[in-house]
Amino acid sequence: MHLSNPSPPPVSLNMGVFSVETLSEFDPPGYPDVDDGLTPEQRLGWSQQISAWMNMEITAIQPDGTPLDGPSDIPRTPLTQFFNGTVTAFETDQKPVSITWIAFPNLVKVQNPHEPKRWIVADSDRNRQDEYLEWSLLRDKSDAKRIITVTYTCEGPEYWLYLAENQPDKVTELYKSLNPLLKNSMKPSDWFRPGGVYFPGNKWNNSTTSGAIAHLFQPNNTLSAEIDIAAQGTVIRKDGNGDIITDKGKLINCSAYGRAERNSDPTVCLHLLFPLPSHVKSALTRIRSETPSTASRGKAPTSPLPTPWRSTSTHSTRLTSSLTLKALAKT
Repeated sequence: MHLSNPSPPPVSLNMGVFSVETLSEFDPPGYPDVDDGLTPEQRLGWSQQISAWMNMEITAIQPDGTPLDGPSDIPRTPLTQFFNGTVTAFETDQKPVSITWIAFPNLVKVQNPHEPKRWIVADSDRNRQDEYLEWSLLRDKSDAKRIITVTYTCEGPEYWLYLAENQPDKVTELYKSLNPLLKNSMKPSDWFRPGGVYFPGNKWNNSTTSGAIAHLFQPNNTLSAEIDIAAQGTVIRKDGNGDIITDKGKLINCSAYGRAERNSDPTVCLHLLFPLPSHVKSALTRIRSETPSTASRGKAPTSPLPTPWRSTSTHSTRLTSSLTLKALAKT
């Protein structure tokens, strides 16, 4: 992916009480924990991609000059209250605000109100995991009741496509480093098609049962979709009485983006009263330690895993966490 429009030079203004300035560029996901080895030109290219998505939301015009359509092919309205931080100066000293939501798919919960069926359904298909968090389980081959690892990710696919185009060897390195128990079975041809084209839905990134995962795969779980929700969520809407709408369900239905039944989309749109930071990403913030629990096949979980059985390691660069379960109670 190559974008020709250069980023504007940084702008800094002293307003007396506070200073405003533009961002020099948008950082890659995972920054600043680990550097993926992008050259300055490649970092700029990624920043321009983020910038292009934002500009498209602001102008309601796609890069090819055609109107930007929303749901039902209804053209979007240009946004005057959403801005691109590399173009418009703002108070960069503002402390970023985290928007958090429960990452278990609410649609699955609504359709399956009882345990353990809801867990079985959510574990059955990555396409059911639509809250910008996906996971895959690795079970003991000799005893399917034993879960060895549960690996989560919340990083969008777009950066991996960009990384594959610019640093293909890094993609191979990351697949193996993120999935150490399976690395000896992995090879570049598993995720690169003939001609070197990266395939996001490869066998190491499309399953809930392989234990391997690299980035989000569900069609709605994209970084560009999150930017669209962030942009459209800045529109202040009023009801028939002229009162400002603050109900997140009504807001998302009125704006016609995302799904009101999810935990994520309505929550994001309700809290968009701050500028997007230099690193645009979603991140796993916390795993409830009481959630993984011992269970018998066909029965509900009975008790939390004892602390000695549970260890968690986090790959902050890839926004991927691996929960290693040393044992799981048997029937």
